[in-house]
Amino acid sequence: MDFKEMLIANGASTLSPRYRVVSFLECMIVGLILWGVAFWLASNFTQEDSALLSVVSPFMVKYLPYFWLVLCLYRWFSDAKKGYWITDEAVSYRVGWFTPSITSVPVKRIQHIEVMQGAIGRLFKLHEVKVLSAGRGVTIPGLTLATASSLRNSLLGDIQTEDTNE
Repeated sequence: MDFKEMLIANGASTLSPRYRVVSFLECMIVGLILWGVAFWLASNFTQEDSALLSVVSPFMVKYLPYFWLVLCLYRWFSDAKKGYWITDEAVSYRVGWFTPSITSVPVKRIQHIEVMQGAIGRLFKLHEVKVLSAGRGVTIPGLTLATASSLRNSLLGDIQTEDTNE
């Protein structure tokens, strides 16, 4: 059983498949910008300007795209392993491929919940939910508006239930 099946079997939810595309595109855009800067440096500086720069820049132009592609592919596969789940006690979010980690925020300690949308996320109609507490928080990216809103409303309902029980 792979991680995605394990998450679903344990009541966890995975992120929208569009999130992986957005994440990969962001990575590639940053890589292209860095490669362009490296190319500009390599073409505008000579041996007389800086010996180190004239040696490093051609190396960066030649090998930076491969390095960045590996990083973007790693991000693509690690995004598939991300997931979140909500219990009566906590909101948890799992990240990581080689070194997975889980961040949890107890429902009793939640102070603020926001639904946000970045510029690139707006193009793909993706949102993120930030759950904040004193000391730490969890950001769950790659959610559709319906999922983000229902997640927020569910957590707000849990918080209000906790307040009335005390």
